[in-house]
Amino acid sequence: MTIVIRPLQATDGRSLRHLFRRAFNWMKLPFLPAHPPGFVAIKGEQICGGIVIKIFSLPGGQRGGTILSLATAPEVRGQGVGQRLVEAALDFLQDQGCHQVLTCVEGHNTSSSQQFATRGFRVLSLGQQWRAYGWRIPYIWYKTGHLGDIGHLLWCRGVDFSPGRPEVAWLTSGVGNGLAVALMLWRRGATDFLSWSALGLVVLMVAGIIGLREAGMGWVARWRGLATRHYGWESGSLIAIVVALLGGFFPVPGNRYPAQRVWRYRDLRSHLGWMALGGIVPILLLVYGCSWGLRWGLPDPATNWLRLARLTALLLVGWDTLVPVYPFNCFNGRRLWQWHPGIWASVAILCLIGISLP
Repeated sequence: MTIVIRPLQATDGRSLRHLFRRAFNWMKLPFLPAHPPGFVAIKGEQICGGIVIKIFSLPGGQRGGTILSLATAPEVRGQGVGQRLVEAALDFLQDQGCHQVLTCVEGHNTSSSQQFATRGFRVLSLGQQWRAYGWRIPYIWYKTGHLGDIGHLLWCRGVDFSPGRPEVAWLTSGVGNGLAVALMLWRRGATDFLSWSALGLVVLMVAGIIGLREAGMGWVARWRGLATRHYGWESGSLIAIVVALLGGFFPVPGNRYPAQRVWRYRDLRSHLGWMALGGIVPILLLVYGCSWGLRWGLPDPATNWLRLARLTALLLVGWDTLVPVYPFNCFNGRRLWQWHPGIWASVAILCLIGISLP
């Protein structure tokens, strides 16, 4: 039966939302618009695919477009429906005079990212976003749905910048997490850490812990012969700030992904699983090491720093291991679970033991 692509109409909203319920996690549904402009794929009288877009103003008076959602029914996947929807949307946005087109894709969703990578899109690092949009970055995130979608990467076509530097990206992630911990300590009124010099050391310590995770993953990737690079999760910064103001710490460490723009998750599942293990194990060992060091009865300054290091590492490895489900499936727990559930369960038990240690 022929599949027809036509513009999205206001009366399609109910059918499109039904399709979204089949294609997406239920927690994501409230944030998915199902109204024009956009396009739908029709098979018979049923909607079997849909794409929703938006046009907005860019800095400098130019027009920009964003693809907010793309979904196809399971029974038509592999038939090129998604490609036809993307082509229709891009042609429409071009006809409307959009100089740039942006979209957000979860880092492991390679079925969607391939649609964009093969059409001239590339991931924008936070530094590239700053050079393109400056202080208007929050506005761009709002318009593209990039506020709070942790683990999603911002893809863009129409921005011409030299490739970002991965080492700067992971250092930014480390320092950003360090600032979140410093904000948490300030909010808690932790007097032992409230001098400027102490807060500076806190940022360096947390960045070092993030760097330890990064180094472990990078070493395993080289051992497996896989070229990778770090991408930050800048959209998680709002969550981290809110949690810090409430006196907690939500780690936003970013992750290492294959360096090539086009790749398939299922083909590299074992490599990514080993990488996840390489990032989790050093932090888990640090948790156990800090717990052991606290048994020595060291003077208060050293004990306080050990406690802070243990808390930071524990929260990092906890989120990185124990929650392999949406919306936290960007962490390493998802990679570990989908590679080898038995190994994930073993590491999760060790993580829970680490949490129970005094």
